[in-house]
Amino acid sequence: MRRLDRALIAGISLFIITAAAPPPPPAPQPELPPRALFVDPPVDAAHPARTIATEIESHGSILNSVVYVPSGPGPFPLVVLAHGLPGNEQNMDLAQALRRAGWAVVTYHYRGSFGSEGYFTIDHTLEDMDVVIARAHDAKTAQTWNIDPKRIVVMGHSLGGLAAAHASAEATDRLGTVLLAPWDPSVLKEIMTGLSKTARDEAALNRWSDVAHGRLAGVTTPGIADLIAAEGDKWQLAQNAPALSKKPVLVVTATKDLDSAKATKLIPALEAAGGTKPSLVEIDTGHTFDDHRIALQAAVLKWLAALPGAPPAP
Repeated sequence: MRRLDRALIAGISLFIITAAAPPPPPAPQPELPPRALFVDPPVDAAHPARTIATEIESHGSILNSVVYVPSGPGPFPLVVLAHGLPGNEQNMDLAQALRRAGWAVVTYHYRGSFGSEGYFTIDHTLEDMDVVIARAHDAKTAQTWNIDPKRIVVMGHSLGGLAAAHASAEATDRLGTVLLAPWDPSVLKEIMTGLSKTARDEAALNRWSDVAHGRLAGVTTPGIADLIAAEGDKWQLAQNAPALSKKPVLVVTATKDLDSAKATKLIPALEAAGGTKPSLVEIDTGHTFDDHRIALQAAVLKWLAALPGAPPAP
């Protein structure tokens, strides 16, 4: 009987202790991906989404351009989205995700690329982005595209990233800048320095393909390689850091990128410039994010959503 009493008392004591103990903390919930990755926005019959084919004049030549306008009354913030060299990856999946998230997007082809008038040069790509941003500030254009020119994000992939970084000096009223695997010709010059002419041309063909077949006008793939080997230092990505750092900036790099050493130059330059601390995302993939397209879109959408002036979450 005493043994039973002792067991009963021990059981009651354990119950009291257990009941008094605080409940365990709830398990952390996984972060939900942005809805714009997989959910279409509500249909607005009065203000449907639109795709506008348009032409933008740059230094006497016409740039073939497209504007993706979200559904809704607007006006919408705008992303100016620039492609790389030559532009085999257009990032249209990203443009559509941005539109679903409430951003208007203008994409365009540089002079001499993919049917745009004129001839292609690296300097032309930098000038062309400045022109497209200036066009977005035109009052009539802003009305036609249904955008708010005071809420512009400048975004570019590869060579487009170089153009976006360069444009930061002129686009001082931008909400921010997004650089996707931004291209640094000065780093590529270092890589090419030790290569023979034959090896350099082969590497260029592997990277850009044969641009002479309708991709770029006025230039050849070996010619681009020769130009970079001779003058790559002219377009150092890091020299844009002082202007870039004055507004929020997102840099998305790829671990398997050929010239991934760019981060060792650009990021320290941004941090040394002071101002806004850059947001950094590294994705374990190659230069065009081929097997991580959703991860790329999610990273960009999440960063954009935190900007002042971003559209409300869908």
